[in-house]
Amino acid sequence: MAIQSVPAFPWPAHPLWRSSATAYQLATNTYTIDSSADRVAVIFQAPKTGTLDRMEFHVAGGTALQDIRVGWQDVDLATGFPDGVYDQYADLTGYSAGWQVPSYFGASGGGSGAKRSVTQGDLLAFVLSSTGGSPNITITSLNMAGGTGPMLPQGAANLTGFYWPNAQQQPVCSLYYDGETDATPINWWSLGAHTISTANIISSGVRQAGLAFTLPFSCRLAGFAAVVDVDVDLLVRLYDSATNDALASAYTLDKDVPGAQPGAGLLELRFPSAVSITANQKYRAVLENTAATNCAIRYMDFNDNGDVAGWGGGKNCFWTQTNLAYASLVNEASWSDTNSRVPFFYLIIDGLDDGAGGGGGTVYVPGSPVVNGIGAH
Repeated sequence: MAIQSVPAFPWPAHPLWRSSATAYQLATNTYTIDSSADRVAVIFQAPKTGTLDRMEFHVAGGTALQDIRVGWQDVDLATGFPDGVYDQYADLTGYSAGWQVPSYFGASGGGSGAKRSVTQGDLLAFVLSSTGGSPNITITSLNMAGGTGPMLPQGAANLTGFYWPNAQQQPVCSLYYDGETDATPINWWSLGAHTISTANIISSGVRQAGLAFTLPFSCRLAGFAAVVDVDVDLLVRLYDSATNDALASAYTLDKDVPGAQPGAGLLELRFPSAVSITANQKYRAVLENTAATNCAIRYMDFNDNGDVAGWGGGKNCFWTQTNLAYASLVNEASWSDTNSRVPFFYLIIDGLDDGAGGGGGTVYVPGSPVVNGIGAH
C-alpha cells in the first residue's frame, strides 16, 4: 500500500463548525409546542436500505409536558411538508425533560405493528406533536446561524396553523435502524447533540484536552482544527494511544496571532510535517495549556456513544483529557475519555491509502454505511 497525496480536506466534514459568520459556533435552540395542533418535523432521505426502529430526540423542558406522539409520516410532494398521517409511531406518556428514547415506531403505536421499511434515498418525515390537553413542551433544536443550513434535510414546524420550512433550525435527533445499537448518520447537518458548551484547560487542572480518534482507513494528517478561545499561548500536540509518543513535533500557537477574533474561533493548525496514521489505531489530537489562565474549548454532549455514532465522525471520535503535562504521561491510563462528548475538532487529511497490495483501508465518508465500526451498523 502507499499514501497518495490529495488536496487537503477535513474529516469529519465541518460545515457545522462555521455555522455563524460572527461567532463561529453552533448552538442549540428550542421549538415550543403549546397547542394540540402544533407539530415539529425533520424532513430527510433514508440514508440506507433497511427497517427503521426509532428516532431519539431531546425535550429541553416546558411547563406542561403533555403526552406526545412521535413517528414517521410521508412527505406530500405538492407541499414539501409531512402529509399529516402517522404511518408508524409511538406515544410518550409520563416522561420527563431530557433525552427521549421512545419505544419502537410500529404501525399500531410503540411496541406493536409492523415497522417502516425504507430504501436508501426514500423521502420521509419524523414528526412530533401533542396528543391533547394544553401542552407547553420545548423541543431542543440545532441552530445553524449565518444562512448555512441545508435545504435537505431540514426542519419544519407548524406552530401557527400551517407549516413552514426552517433550514437553519431542526430538532436534534438520532436515527436508529431495527436491531442496531448505534445511530445511523442522516448527514452532517443532523445530529443528536443536546448540549453545546465549552470546557476549560489550565495548567492547574485539566491541562490537555481534545479529540481521541480511531480511523477506519490509513491516511496522512497535515494537522487538525479546533474551535477554541485563544487567551493564552497553547501547545499543539499529536499522540499515539498506547505509549503517548509525540508523533508530530509540538509547536506553540501564539495567542496574539488570532487575537483579533473575539471569543471562540475556528483555527486550522498544521503540523511541522505531515504524519502517517494507521487504520484502526487510536490517536489523540490535543491542545495543552501550560499557563494559569483558562482557555475554553468548544464541545457537544450526546446522550451516549450510540448517538455519537450518528455524527459524521463516528463513534470512535470523542473527547479526551488529562491533568498531566506531556513529560508526565505514562500510558493509556494517563487519559480520561468521555465517549459521549465530541470536541469541535476536525482532522486535516492530505494523503489517502491507495490500497495497493491489498493492505489498504477503505475510506469512510460520513453519512455512508458502516466501515470497521464507524457510523451505522
